[in-house]
Amino acid sequence: MIYIYRLIVPFIYIGLLVFRPWLGSKIRVGLSMRKKTPSGQWPWLALPRNQKPIWIHCSSGEFEYAKPVITEIKKSFPSEKILVTYFSPTYRTNIERFPGVDFSCPLPFDLPGACRDFLDHHQPKAWLISRTDLWPEMLHQARRRKIPSLLFSATFKPKEDFIRWAERIFDPRKAMVDRIFVVSPKDEANAPTHLRDKIQVMGDTRYDQVLARLEDPKPTKPISKMDDRKTLIAGSTWEKDESVLLDATEDLLKNQILRLILVPHEPTEDHMKGLVQQVLSRGLSVETYSELDTEPPKADVLVIDKVGLLAELYLQADIGFVGGSFQGSVHSVMEALGAGLPTIVGPHHLNNREALEFKSIRSPSSGQAYLYAVKDAKELKDVLKRLSNESLVELGYEITKEVTSRAGASLKVVEALGLSKPFSQRIDA
Repeated sequence: MIYIYRLIVPFIYIGLLVFRPWLGSKIRVGLSMRKKTPSGQWPWLALPRNQKPIWIHCSSGEFEYAKPVITEIKKSFPSEKILVTYFSPTYRTNIERFPGVDFSCPLPFDLPGACRDFLDHHQPKAWLISRTDLWPEMLHQARRRKIPSLLFSATFKPKEDFIRWAERIFDPRKAMVDRIFVVSPKDEANAPTHLRDKIQVMGDTRYDQVLARLEDPKPTKPISKMDDRKTLIAGSTWEKDESVLLDATEDLLKNQILRLILVPHEPTEDHMKGLVQQVLSRGLSVETYSELDTEPPKADVLVIDKVGLLAELYLQADIGFVGGSFQGSVHSVMEALGAGLPTIVGPHHLNNREALEFKSIRSPSSGQAYLYAVKDAKELKDVLKRLSNESLVELGYEITKEVTSRAGASLKVVEALGLSKPFSQRIDA
């Protein structure tokens, strides 16, 4: 298959270059960041040579799954060098600034010469791949050099036998990886039979990252008072989410039963103006985060006009709502649950594994749900009224305990590297 692939890929690459002016901005940036530097070097060859790093690859947002692995490697083996490659430009700055990343660069084009030069230049000890983004040529070249490879936090969906058979023939990428660490026993059961000897259930490294951030939160302004009103924080919201939330909470806010914190996913100036006006038009008072000083807000609604604080703000709330769930697809529910919040999502949550898992879990002591899925403003209001009248302290402890029980996958990945063992006993042993 690799020889057929090699015949096709150059034409794709040439096509991208020819049609570059008409392609999307992200693709154009992705091509530009792979151009030669002013000194005439490819970006992946401009880094120090022969460092023998542990190489971690992530497409883009999959870097969130790699963060706790990097932290764990540096904690256990501080002298090891870490090289991170990425496919999309979206997370480039995030990767470059993350503590523990010694070198970073875009993954080379998946061409024989580029992959060969990359591996010869860096000579990685091992290759860890975060969740997805497997490239046939690079896998082939790494395998030829006996560089051990591990795919972690991987998932498998159930598929028909015919599709499994076709993938085995036409998409052998996972078979080229030495070991595959999957999130759950269900993933192991869904994996094709020819991969079973490579697979181990090790959990999801993202839980480690979420818990690490919640255990060491950044300082924030106070957003909630210690009184009888419950605080609902709605994170990563979009316009449709905000409209439904205001419909559901208007009466509860006016009757001093609830206070609402809105954290827009994209707090642009235009969006903030429209959202504040929408709140005021309902006869509700509103403040923005930038207007606060050392005192909690007095208004019915607080709108967060600063990015990067959501995880910390969850810690000051009683109930969580995760946005995107009334507009396309829900964002991650992990941080809200990790903060011990009973969490609510809208109808568009089927894309999120954790939402599906946690909505089926009930408190062993009270029978309360850990996560509620609602389909409209009326259902959302009913859930909020119920939660506003209940003690949530014990429920919060139970939710946090459940999330914490899923931690530890990052340490398992590092242990699998076997850095304290002879090279021959590492990943592929």
